[in-house]
Amino acid sequence: MKQAQINIRNRRATFDYELIETFTAGIVLTGTEIKSIRLGKASLVDTFCIFEKDGLWVKNMHITEYFYGSYNNHIARRDRKLLLNKSELNKISRLTKQSGFTIIPTRLFINNKGLAKLNIAVAKGKKELNYACLMNYFKRIITPSLKKSAKTSIWLLKLILPISLAFRLLDYSGLLVYVADFLNPAFIHLGLPGSTAIIFISSLFLPLYAPLAIITSMTLTLRELTILALMCQLAHNLPVESAIQAKTGTSFGAMFSIRIVVSVILGFVLNLILPLEMGMPSFMQTSIESMNSLWDVFIAWGTTSLKLVAMIFIIISALMIAYRVLEEFNLINRLSKWIEPILKFFGLPKSTAFLWLIGYIVGLAYGGALMIDQMNEGKVTKAEGSLLNYHLAVSHSVIEDNLLFAALGVSFWFILVTRLIVAWIVVWLRRVFLNLKERVVQQTVASTI
Repeated sequence: MKQAQINIRNRRATFDYELIETFTAGIVLTGTEIKSIRLGKASLVDTFCIFEKDGLWVKNMHITEYFYGSYNNHIARRDRKLLLNKSELNKISRLTKQSGFTIIPTRLFINNKGLAKLNIAVAKGKKELNYACLMNYFKRIITPSLKKSAKTSIWLLKLILPISLAFRLLDYSGLLVYVADFLNPAFIHLGLPGSTAIIFISSLFLPLYAPLAIITSMTLTLRELTILALMCQLAHNLPVESAIQAKTGTSFGAMFSIRIVVSVILGFVLNLILPLEMGMPSFMQTSIESMNSLWDVFIAWGTTSLKLVAMIFIIISALMIAYRVLEEFNLINRLSKWIEPILKFFGLPKSTAFLWLIGYIVGLAYGGALMIDQMNEGKVTKAEGSLLNYHLAVSHSVIEDNLLFAALGVSFWFILVTRLIVAWIVVWLRRVFLNLKERVVQQTVASTI
């Protein structure tokens, strides 16, 4: 039999395991063993490798006794030492120290020099997807996520549905017309009608779902909705979120004021650069002014509310499940390392990677506890946390916030890119300010010496 034909494989290897990294090892064999292998009389079924004694050994590999062997014939199943260089052995040892990793033979062959070689792999067992496994997955990830989503959704709906109804009733009564006339001179510079002032004001003190409920009760152009969406995203739920940031390195007043100022400046800039004609949003509602009775108002409110309930539950459930999956597979820590170059671009320290990711995935309100824990454990300094807070103040929870307004017809990517640009500007201006402040302090100290 030709040597090139000897190619004995462990066919279960790729079926039962995920191969992480492969190595080619020599084998310490007796004369009768190499002769049997050259005849193809070997099997890798149920074989495995293990570190013991003075090196790496393959166990349970079956090499049939040589037919023409004498009393010197070998034992079919015996431990056989593998030959690898020191760096390979160190690497395999380091890899297998991780939980769930093992070493398995994958292929036995004869090379061009007539030597027996064994391909081995550092591998991780595949989890068999069966009914029990699927149910366990649901119990650990899906079910808790849905329960938490339902609880959060009910809390939000208790808050926003009364606000939505109150707004419709105020609009029907005509009171909002007076508010609009009073604020119109100021809001016209932002490209918004005066009636939208109540949306922006409510966003300052409430979660984003509250102004969203009012928006769905109004008739706005896509241009007006885009400006309003970004202003509300930059300045919403300020009492809660500013209090959280105050516990992670920055003053309450600084965060509260900078978000309002930046949102107004952004509204002014967007009014200058956005096209005058952008059409109507996909979630345009019937104007309440055309309604003739309170019954019509309640019907419109009920219809809008049902759509809002479904949208809120779907978005929150998706976010909760995504976060649980990231936690389950320890992907948050891995992602934190991958985003370090991005943080450098934004002027943020590498140590803030985990907190940045949390802020972007679940936001300040939901992720506040995690952020406070990281600060208390000393993983991020107060100065580093302060820089991150300036970034997150204007750009956080980008998935949830953007999806909410994308569902109304605003471009997801436009509001995402705009928030990232604003965050970049805010952080680098902050760094410039801190550098100038430090120089002034140094010059002051030097002049007093």
